[in-house]
Amino acid sequence: DTGNEEMLDDADDAPASDVENDVPEVIKEAESNTKVSSSEQTYAPKKGPSIRVQK
Repeated sequence: DTGNEEMLDDADDAPASDVENDVPEVIKEAESNTKVSSSEQTYAPKKGPSIRVQK
């Protein structure tokens, strides 16, 4: 039984690391969008809330 428990622990560690790696990617994408919004400050604020409300 101990062997099975060890395997489960290893499997749990793998996905956890994957999720952590995904977080920075999402943040980077958000930063890219923010930079574009800065360029279109007049249009960005109107489109920002609209998309968020729809989602």
